[in-house]
Order: sequence, then structure tokens, then C-alpha cells
Amino acid sequence: MSAPCKRAVYTEQTLIEFKGNPLIESLPELMESEEILERLTKTPPYDATERKLSAKDRIQQVERIRQFHQPSTTLGSDPVTVKLCEVINHGVIKTGY
Repeated sequence: MSAPCKRAVYTEQTLIEFKGNPLIESLPELMESEEILERLTKTPPYDATERKLSAKDRIQQVERIRQFHQPSTTLGSDPVTVKLCEVINHGVIKTGY
């Protein structure tokens, strides 16, 4: 049983380092910083009416905090997670091909 194959969509690159490299040209477009942060942020569901539940029921909701993820934004003008994505994209993926 084999995995289904997708047909590659090639995008002509603007940088000369990447032009003509089919492995690079088949990668998806780079995301903007805001989109990276949006995709990496995870907020658990919240319902204000749950504040009126009994203590034993509310304590069960505390587990939801484990679902929360907010990317760090403490490295210069760009968030750390955006910098990390750029390092992976440019330093590992593109130079490794």
C-alpha cells in the first residue's frame, strides 16, 4: 500500500541562488511573520459562563492551560519563532538541497 502522490507545483524563484532548483521551486511560498505567529498560537476554548460552575467542575477546566501556546516575542523586532522558521528555511532546507 503506497501513499498518495501529489503533483508538484513549481514556482519560479526570484533569487539566483534558487533558480532552476526543482526541489526549492516546489516548496510552498514563504509565510509572512504574522501568519507564522498565527499558525503557531494555540488558545484553548473559553466560556465565561463556566466561571459560575462549582469548584469541583472548575478544577477540571484547569487542564486546559496545557493547550495554550503563545510564541515568544523576545528576540529583537521579530519573534523568536519567526527567526527559528527563517533559520530552518534558509539555513537547513535551502542550503541542504
